[in-house]
Amino acid sequence: LVCNSPEMLHRRMGHSSKFPVDGVCEVCLQGKQSNRRFLKSLPEERKAKRVLECISSDVCGAISPPTHDGYRYYVSFIDNYSHFGIVYLIRNKSEVELCLRRYVAMAEAKFNSKISKIRCDNGGEYSSIKVRNFCSEKGIELVYTVPRNPQQNGIAERFNRTIMEKARCLILDSKCGKDMWGEAVLTAVYLSNRTPTSVLPDGVTPVDRWYGYKPDLGKIHLFGCKAHAFIPHEDRSGKLSSRSRKLTFVGYSNNGYRLWDSDRRKVVTARSVVFDEPLSKVTHVDTCEDSDGLLDCDSNTLKKTGTLSPVGNLSEPLSPVVEQVSSSTSNFEKDGDQPDLRRSTRQRVLPAHFQDFEMMMALSAGVLPSEVPSSYCDAMKSGDGWKSAINNELKSLRNHGTWEIVDQPPDATIIDSRWVFTEKIVDGVTVKKARLVARGYQQPELDSENSYSPVARMFTLRTLLSLAVERDMKLHQLDVKSAFLASPLNEVVYMKPPEGLDIGEGKVCKLLKAIYGLRQSPRCFNDLLNEKLVKLNFKRSVSDPCLYYNERAFILIWVDDVLIVSSDNNEVAHIKENLIKFLDVKIFPSNEKFVFLGIEIERTENSIKISQKSLIEKLLKHFQMDDCKISKIPMQPKLNLIKSVKTNSIHEYEYRELVGSLMYLMLGTRPDICFCTAYFGRFQSCYDVTHWKALKVVLRYLAGTREMGLCFTKSDKSSIEICAFADADFASDVTDRKSVSGFLIKMNNNLVYWNSKKQPVVAISTCEAEFIALAMCMCECLFLGQLLEEVLDEQIFPVTVLEDNQSCIHMGKTLETKRTKHVDVKFHFVKDLVRQGKFELIYVSTEDQIADILTKALSVIKFEKFRGDMCLQNV
Repeated sequence: LVCNSPEMLHRRMGHSSKFPVDGVCEVCLQGKQSNRRFLKSLPEERKAKRVLECISSDVCGAISPPTHDGYRYYVSFIDNYSHFGIVYLIRNKSEVELCLRRYVAMAEAKFNSKISKIRCDNGGEYSSIKVRNFCSEKGIELVYTVPRNPQQNGIAERFNRTIMEKARCLILDSKCGKDMWGEAVLTAVYLSNRTPTSVLPDGVTPVDRWYGYKPDLGKIHLFGCKAHAFIPHEDRSGKLSSRSRKLTFVGYSNNGYRLWDSDRRKVVTARSVVFDEPLSKVTHVDTCEDSDGLLDCDSNTLKKTGTLSPVGNLSEPLSPVVEQVSSSTSNFEKDGDQPDLRRSTRQRVLPAHFQDFEMMMALSAGVLPSEVPSSYCDAMKSGDGWKSAINNELKSLRNHGTWEIVDQPPDATIIDSRWVFTEKIVDGVTVKKARLVARGYQQPELDSENSYSPVARMFTLRTLLSLAVERDMKLHQLDVKSAFLASPLNEVVYMKPPEGLDIGEGKVCKLLKAIYGLRQSPRCFNDLLNEKLVKLNFKRSVSDPCLYYNERAFILIWVDDVLIVSSDNNEVAHIKENLIKFLDVKIFPSNEKFVFLGIEIERTENSIKISQKSLIEKLLKHFQMDDCKISKIPMQPKLNLIKSVKTNSIHEYEYRELVGSLMYLMLGTRPDICFCTAYFGRFQSCYDVTHWKALKVVLRYLAGTREMGLCFTKSDKSSIEICAFADADFASDVTDRKSVSGFLIKMNNNLVYWNSKKQPVVAISTCEAEFIALAMCMCECLFLGQLLEEVLDEQIFPVTVLEDNQSCIHMGKTLETKRTKHVDVKFHFVKDLVRQGKFELIYVSTEDQIADILTKALSVIKFEKFRGDMCLQNV
């Protein structure tokens, strides 16, 4: 082959390396370039020379199913010199920052040395502002890997793979349920740290380098085997009661073993344990609904004796053991039942191998008892004010005459009860509360008339606020304490005595008041409140039964929350005085700025501003988006998602939780996210990562507009006027070609209602789609008009509806029916209302059709214009 040009020869031969060219061939690079190889191992000079010189970290998850206490991820930290690993179980990636802080504090305190660098990927959990600021303050260098090159963080990647493989084997060998993977991971870390590794000299384990001594393998036992834990004398019911309890071994603790109690559905720790390893093929670990605590033991006594102590329900996030093992803690005894011996008073010092900081951090969040107990048994053991909370609740129940003690009638349905515990922050102080709740699901089924209780509409609340601005009325908030306990119960209901109440054998509680949890309790309280308010000369609204009115005031109730709107201070005082007579009412001191139903309300001289900034900030923090990149719009224009067929991805994202949270936000104060919330709600049973990423754009938008809310201002009009905008997006759903209706209602230019809804039928033209939206809008306008005419006794109709489709307006004003037979009812509904003079249809140009923001995703310019027209502004 004769060719004078090496370049031409190279090209003729298909860019063969056998015929090279001088210089670089760009075509070869484009067609042949491969990823650069990674070194099999680092050169000796680049390897860590001391503990804490370099830490590798990575997050593993989401893992399905979640653990029995809700964990879905774990984050690992591996010291590159010792290869000693520590793992935390976490529920969300946003908890990585807190884990990092705790790891750094523990490690630097232990070795009295500083961490030089941390190697991790470039995920949001590591690249957040909080993490970067923390590392900068501590003088730690953050080394990020290049995207899609996990080999650069090989130590952490290999560690996580090893741990998951070992944990998977532990679960398969033990026949434990998959929701026990958290315990298996912690055990795998414990074992791996005590296993020789090829990256260290022969026979050296990570524990050797981390602690400087050989690991004690004497307490290693088979994961998932049966374990008999000793019960101390103080916790036995009698001399003939059992001296041990059969549990399941699931891991290691600082000074004992971690054992799964399937009856109480929690992990406990024990020191004196007999293991049944030859018969270790256990059945599935039961994680179903637990019964109340069966082992009534005092945790303080157990800690002293070093036997069985509860660990809690593993529900508290990020609380690894932080106490170093006390020097007075007794050593491990040989496995078996130990007789009660006289103890020497001489102080004992633990051997060095028991000062195991690994157990302080490698065991994850759920090791400490939960601060909020999950059962009566846990509350009585805690001694942190929960006993007082229980006594206060029992005292309140007695004061309200909630029940009477009677003999148990034969063949009667006896329901059960349970204690529910919560903590609330009141004036900066944490208050513990206990509430006794009946298990109402055990009651026989009730018909709707005996269990239904109305709830006020947000529509009514905003209408009332707009009216308060127009009529210069003030707002007063009340809260009814133990509301249901004030309500007499008409039906006969028997309940077992609650835990903590001893009434003798064969006795039951006959309920006299509507205790929390009963099916009919909300209805009973609503009936009581209605009776009292009617006696105060208030009328109950026909349009919204949760609104009461007279000539001087309005009262809106939402279960036990009460809002009074009035300009007559004497009338307000009269209402409060009478309500206090039969209800335990809390009167809030400030009426200018308060929170009602999660909505922040601020009353100024000429306006009322409402927003939900606190809820937005909680959402951003919960979904790890508090420092995200801001988006100017909540949804990209012309976004068309389709239903996902990957059903296995349903549990990988908190999609439904986020949609539900956005729904409440939208219903309250944020009409600007109405369309996108409704749109993403269509995919709650068929979403994948594409839907999840698109949904998070809404959070990015809210992050930049968290200060926004609705502002109600006083108009210069002498009467109440209602104006509505109705619009539709024709055949916008690519899967079924149904259209979307969007409409909003203003009262004296204050926005009081909005809605975006997919139409139930397929419209065959733009005109028909607009007509269906018009009919839906008129329905809500009728509600508002009738409500105002009822409570104000003023003429409200006609209502003006602005529509940007001339054909739709023509159909509403004429007898033409040729194209509307399949929407015949809606046609006659609109036609009849227009003929009666209740509605007037007016044309508005598409550029001024505010309802367009409720039918589709818009560009930034249009979106911001219509958002301002809806009275949304920084409040």
